[in-house]
Amino acid sequence: MEAHTHYKLDYRAFGAAVRDRRKALGHSLRKVEKESGVTHSVINSVEAGKACQAETFFNLCKWLETVPTTFMQEKPVDEEIEDEEEKEVT
Repeated sequence: MEAHTHYKLDYRAFGAAVRDRRKALGHSLRKVEKESGVTHSVINSVEAGKACQAETFFNLCKWLETVPTTFMQEKPVDEEIEDEEEKEVT
């Protein structure tokens, strides 16, 4: 059976990257809001490591000038889950 891989967004690393870049540039949350199109309150939440909507994620990745996959963690599917899928197929 072919192995499956799932990906999980690392919200903590993403939030830290946003905060670190913002601080390195000397920007306020409102300045990043103007540059990214994401509200300052949502940026604050992202910087705290909270989950966000896909549009927010992609807009802030663009602002960071990085590809979204930078923040993806590879998670192999548990064998138990693969066993369940195999049972469904047979």
